[in-house]
Parts: sequence; C-alpha cells; structure tokens
Amino acid sequence: MEVDFYVSGDLTAGTLRGGEKHALHLAKALLGRGYSIALVCRSAGDGVRHATVEGLDVTALPAAPLPRLRWRLGACATIAPLARQLRRHTRRPDAVLAFSPWLALAARRARGDVPVVHIVTDLLAASEAFERAGAFAFPKGSWLCLGLNAFVERRAYRRAACSVVSSRWMADGLAASGVLPDRLRMAYPGPATGARVDTMSCQEARRALGLPPDRLIVLGVGALTVRKNARLLADAMGRTVADVRAVFVGDGPGRETLQRFCDQRGLADRVRFAGWVEDVRPWYAAGDVLCHTAPYETYGLVYAEAMAAGLAILGPRHAPPTVYSTAGELIEDGREGLLYDATDAGALAAALDRLADDPAVLAGMKLAARRRSARFTWDRYADVVIEALAAV
Repeated sequence: MEVDFYVSGDLTAGTLRGGEKHALHLAKALLGRGYSIALVCRSAGDGVRHATVEGLDVTALPAAPLPRLRWRLGACATIAPLARQLRRHTRRPDAVLAFSPWLALAARRARGDVPVVHIVTDLLAASEAFERAGAFAFPKGSWLCLGLNAFVERRAYRRAACSVVSSRWMADGLAASGVLPDRLRMAYPGPATGARVDTMSCQEARRALGLPPDRLIVLGVGALTVRKNARLLADAMGRTVADVRAVFVGDGPGRETLQRFCDQRGLADRVRFAGWVEDVRPWYAAGDVLCHTAPYETYGLVYAEAMAAGLAILGPRHAPPTVYSTAGELIEDGREGLLYDATDAGALAAALDRLADDPAVLAGMKLAARRRSARFTWDRYADVVIEALAAV
C-alpha cells in the first residue's frame, strides 16, 4: 500500500518538534511493515525541495500563496491553495495520513477519492483556549471560545475517514462533542528518542555530566515556555526539605526569566540549566525522576522516552478544567511514579521529598516504569494506524 504523510511542520529544519518526530517514527514503523511511504511537509523556503531526513525521503513545499481578501474567505483561503499544491506535487496514493486538521481538509480537497486518516497530535482550538484562559471545559469550551481553528477542526473530524488520537481524555471528549466513536481510534505513541538508555550506567553518566553521585536528580525535559510551566518545578525546589537537584534539559523564551527566579530564591547550586542538547539520552541515564509540569498536554512523548530509560515519573493529575494530563493514563500512582496537583507547588515538593527519603521505593518505581514502557512503542501505535487504514 502506498501511503502519503502530510506533515504541517518543516521536517527539513534543524530542530524537530513533537509532531514532526511523531510523523518520522510512524513512517519508519510503517516502512518496516512493507508500506510505501512518501513524506510531504511545508517549509518557509521558496520552491519545492527534496531532502533526506533520518533516512527518509522528504518533499518540502513552499508556503502556499494566499489570495487577496483572505479575511473574507476564511479557512478556504488557506486550504484551497494548499490543496492545489498537494495535487500538483504529490503522487496519487492509496491513503493519506494528515498530521493537522488543515492538511486533512486540504487532502480531501486534493484527493477526493483517497481515504484520509487524521493523525491528531494536538487539539488546536483547545490548546489556544487553554493558553488564553488557563481553564476551560473540553470540548464545549474550545468550540465556543474560538472561531476559525474550532471550525476547521470540527470539519476535519467529519471529513476524515478516521481520526487517531493519543490519549483517552481526548477520545472521550471528542466523542462527547459529537464525533462518531467508530471514526475514532486511540493509541499511545512510543518514545521520541527511539532507543532505550543502555549505553552507560547512572554513575558513569553523572561523572560525564558533572552531576553529584549521591543526590536525587530530577529532570525537566522540554521547551522552556509558559505552556510547559517549568517554573512550578523551580518553585517546588525551593520548598523541598531533602537535598534534591534539578536539571532543565531544553531551551526557550522563558529560560532567562526562570534562571532569574532561581537566583532570587537561592537555588543556583541546586538547579542546573543544560540548554538544548542534541542527544538527551545521557541525561536520562544520569537521572532518577522525570518531572513533567505542563498543565495542558494531549500526550507528551517525553513520558514514553523517560519510562523507557528507566526513570520514575512525576506527572500532573488530570483535573479539568484547570489541568489536562495523560500522566494518569500512563502510570499508576505509587507504582511507576507519583501524580500531584499541578496547581500546588507544595504538593510537588512533598512528592520530591517522598522519593528522596525512600531510595528503595524509588528504585521499585524506576524498574516498574521501564517494564510498563514496553506498552508504549511505535510498533503498537502503527498497529492501530494499520487497523484504521484497513477499515477505510
């Protein structure tokens, strides 16, 4: 079967976001099953470019030209020219996997006789509603608060032959909003790093990275943005009783403000900023716990990769309308890690102290997390996508 991947982000850019990694890992999994894969993405450059990314051939299309009076035409102003590009520069496949609602509608317009499976890596309207208000009722709140994104998403769920989501709370919410359950599939993606951390021991990694050998090391992995809420971990570090060390692996516009906050709280010797790193696996090898602080997350590839590396998980407890989290779907509280109240830095500090005070419990959680990570693989995710392709 020939399957085209239509990806909204630029796969040829130096740094890949979660959605682009998602597409690449799924493409490799389907390629290993004998599928013929073609990856198409959009870029900011001029003209059509061809490149090889992680051994996969990619066609990068320029940004589609928009007609005048776009504001009067609404979504059609973006979807129609994009559909013309896809029709002109791509083959006629047996099926299309579209990694955004805009691309799902453009694919339906460009290839009306080809089934389109919508791969949902984020809920655009819900994400924007949360960033604006900090709390909303999903799904009703996201449909009512916004215009164009909500309109495009709802239409994409109706027009696509099937939609694949990456958490149970997404699937339940979409079904409650009127998306037919038989047109929804749910599967948890695998780790973004693509490999377990078996290359070095914890102590070897700590020596190489200059980390103390006998302290609880908690990692915050991801972009330092307002949405990721990394300040919550920094605030909790100032409240802990145990001698815990935190490392922020990642960069972003919030780094300077976060560093200043840590300096003001006297945390300079307990909090380290690693910045953006090419390979995060040595940091996973050196760590004990992954602490995820985002109050809104449709999945979080970082959970899967940290568990595969053998780290215990500290994740927010799903508590709408203020916290939307998949942590409680991926771990059992007290077994592979701990769930905490993401609106309370004191609750997170108490969880850190609990893990630091009981090394035996922590060791059991790390082992349980590695074992449970076997459930979250790209092969299993591909199985669900293949079932969806067979059904349509």
